[in-house]
Amino acid sequence: MIRFISLDKASNINRMRFYYYGWFTLFYGATIIVGLLSRITFPDTSNFDAELALPMLALQVLPEALVGLMLAALFAATLSTADSLILSCSASITRDLCSIKENALVVGSKTNHRSCSGGCCNHRPNRC
Repeated sequence: MIRFISLDKASNINRMRFYYYGWFTLFYGATIIVGLLSRITFPDTSNFDAELALPMLALQVLPEALVGLMLAALFAATLSTADSLILSCSASITRDLCSIKENALVVGSKTNHRSCSGGCCNHRPNRC
């Protein structure tokens, strides 16, 4: 979605759609194929853990160096996701705490009317 917003010209939107949906279809198709291949490779479903399908499939198909690279990529993606979630939560908590502080300042300023001149005042709407 960000890529659509950041286009330089509206005429490039069709090209961007092609790129986006092309990569989307390719990657989601690859995940479905890996899942189906793991079901073919490991037909015994009694001891099958679906979350370990990709590492187990990689152990059987790839050389050891590529298995290590694939596992490192999985861990990197997991840590990146966790990092994004922590960043999002901390931003949300910070925003909530700042709004509580601002509300406390506004509530505190309602009792202190030194900044109000005798006329209409935001702190004392009944005087308008």
